[in-house]
Amino acid sequence: VDCALWAYLRDTKAFQANLDQAGFTLLKHDKVDEPGLVAHFIALDSKAKVALIGVKGSSSIEDLLTDCCCAAVTERLENSFVQDQNLTEIHCHEGILISAKQLCQDLMPFVKDLFLPLEYKILLCGHSLGAGAANLVAVLLRSKIPALQQKNCIQVKAFASPPVLDHEASLACKGFIDTIVNNSDVIPRCSMANMAVFLECLRILQEKLKEKGCYVNDGKSFKAFLQQLREGKKGEMIMSTDKAFQ
Repeated sequence: VDCALWAYLRDTKAFQANLDQAGFTLLKHDKVDEPGLVAHFIALDSKAKVALIGVKGSSSIEDLLTDCCCAAVTERLENSFVQDQNLTEIHCHEGILISAKQLCQDLMPFVKDLFLPLEYKILLCGHSLGAGAANLVAVLLRSKIPALQQKNCIQVKAFASPPVLDHEASLACKGFIDTIVNNSDVIPRCSMANMAVFLECLRILQEKLKEKGCYVNDGKSFKAFLQQLREGKKGEMIMSTDKAFQ
């Protein structure tokens, strides 16, 4: 968790102090603040041979613009990002994919010329936007460099990641991505599919209110609606739990 939060720090000296305590040496600290780009850091633990890449989450208007480009776009990969499946086409969150592709390009020289030759394991971490970008970076790197598909070569710890991949691709990531969700945090559940389900539930609820004469459109129905509320827990539910799940 600390590593993901450190990515938000702007003061490089304070940032370096945290890394020193954890046994890491700072290699790069990119504080870029532009739409379609994500701030990040690279640090090395020479004893454990781990390359830590932390990606900053949303903390500015520029980051919000990246988040809001939430259309699902198709990305065709150079190779499948998993060994036992032919997954060369994925569907992604547009804004976060743009950020991940740029970050992947920035990381490629480090991965090819430093991490792989020295047999360093790569650990990506991030929170919110940073988590989503870290997830996609791992997918892109594994596609571009099949050697990274070996077990434990690259791992991701994603805290409160927004939905960034289609269902099939998400399931294929379970071997190298761990996502952590805090209770009922809404961000990891903000997908178009969930929004469609939510709107359908509201539509059915509206029909149920109309059936009971409680759908507010005049004085009579408003009175009936208030009466329904007054019943509290002892009253009859508008919709049963079974019906809601159905």
